[in-house]
Amino acid sequence: MTAAPAPEPRKLRWRGLVFALFAFIIVSAIPVLGFYAPVKAWPVLLTAIIAACSIIGWIRGAPIAAALVWLLAAVLLLLRTPPDGDAYFWLERGWILLVAGIFGLTAVLGGDRPFFQRALMTVLASFVVALAALGAGAGSFERLQLIVSGEFVTRNQATLEAFDGGADALVGAATNSEAVAQSLAETKERLRLAPQISGLLAPALLALQTLAALAIGWAMYQRLSRVRIGPALAPLREFRFNDQLVWGLAVGLVVLLLPAFAEAQAIGLNLVVFFAMLYFVRGLGVLAWVTKGGVFVVLAVLFSLFPPALGALGLSDTWLDWRSRAKAA
Repeated sequence: MTAAPAPEPRKLRWRGLVFALFAFIIVSAIPVLGFYAPVKAWPVLLTAIIAACSIIGWIRGAPIAAALVWLLAAVLLLLRTPPDGDAYFWLERGWILLVAGIFGLTAVLGGDRPFFQRALMTVLASFVVALAALGAGAGSFERLQLIVSGEFVTRNQATLEAFDGGADALVGAATNSEAVAQSLAETKERLRLAPQISGLLAPALLALQTLAALAIGWAMYQRLSRVRIGPALAPLREFRFNDQLVWGLAVGLVVLLLPAFAEAQAIGLNLVVFFAMLYFVRGLGVLAWVTKGGVFVVLAVLFSLFPPALGALGLSDTWLDWRSRAKAA
C-alpha cells in the first residue's frame, strides 16, 4: 500500500462506547422501545460498517488480516438464508450494502472532515440513491410501502402475543387485578397503534438508526485499529453540528403545520422527528459537558424522562452556544 500506518494520537476509552452500544442494542432489539427500529438485523449493519472501515484501513496501510476477517464476517451474515417469501429481508440487506458502500467512499474522499458530516452525507446519499432506484420502476413506491407496513404488522402481532402471555401472569399475581387488567388493556391498545406510527415515521427512524450504527461502527474501528481513516469520534460532551441544520427543523414544522402542505405532512413529520432527535442529542452533549462527562445512569434517566427539555436545550445551543459561554466565563 502507498500510505504508511498512522498510529492514533491518543488512547480512546471503551466506557462510553460500551454504554452507547448497549443502548443501541436495547432500542434495536426491543420493539416497544424503538417503535420497531427499521433495521432488525443490527448485527449485520454494524459488521458491514466495520468491514467497510477495515477495507479503507487496509488501503491506508493496516494489515490485511483484519480487513479479511471483518469482510468475511459481513459476507456470511449478509448471505444468511432468508425466510421464504420475506421481501423485507432483501430490502434490509440492500440498505445495509448501500450504507456501507457509501460510507466507505466518504472515508476515502472525506479527508479530515468530522465524522458527523460524513455520516450525514452517507445517510442523505443513501436515501437519494434508494429513491432514484425506486423511481426507476413503476409501482415501486407502492410495493415498498406494502412491504414495510407488512413487516411492522408482523412484528406487532408477535409483540402483542408476547404481551398477552405476560399480562395474564401479571393479572393473576396482582392483588388489585381489576386495576391492573384495565391498565394492561390501555397499554395493549396503544401497542396496536405501533405499526401505523412506525410506518409513518419509517424514514426518520431509519435515518436515526443508521446514524447511530455509523457512529458505533466508526468508534469501534478506531479502537480496534491503529490506522486512522479519519478523525476519531468526539465525546458526547463535544457533540455539535452546523447551526444551519436548524432550517431542516424549520422546514419540517412549516410543512407539517401549514394547511397548504397537507399532502406532504408525512414528509414534514419525518423531518421534525429526525431533527428534533439530533437536537435532543445535542442537548445531551451540553448536559454532559456541564457535568464533565457525567454519570451515564443520570443521562439514561434524562433520556427517558425529559426528551422535550433536552431537545429545547440543544436547540437553544444553536444561538446561545452554552459551552463557549461557560468557557468564556
